[in-house]
Amino acid sequence: MKFLGAHDDNIGAGFLIPPHGVARPDHFKKIVASMEKRGWKGRRLVVVCDDTTGGMYRSLTGSHRIAAAGSLSISIPCRVLSFDKLDTHDAKQVFGWNNGYHELRHWIRKFDKQAARIFSWDLK
Repeated sequence: MKFLGAHDDNIGAGFLIPPHGVARPDHFKKIVASMEKRGWKGRRLVVVCDDTTGGMYRSLTGSHRIAAAGSLSISIPCRVLSFDKLDTHDAKQVFGWNNGYHELRHWIRKFDKQAARIFSWDLK
């Protein structure tokens, strides 16, 4: 896995692969209510672009925010990390506790330390 660079972009929820579905419906409803009033507030999502996603972006955190923004057709501000390849479509293997995970977490931490912590928690 070779890091190719990073850039900021606004991406529609339909182009993002979240780490998991909505696991906490009450949390999701609170985010929807907040976004209805104020739109997207807070930090950008960290997403990965690589040759395994078919033009989609794999989000490393933000499952509930992606779902909420998607339900309201709000574009999502993202920091896009580009890599030459990841070795599988299975996010648990790609982002699991292996060498690929550690390298990816290193790059996430450089751009968003809070996202790196959430990324680690989501994998446990």
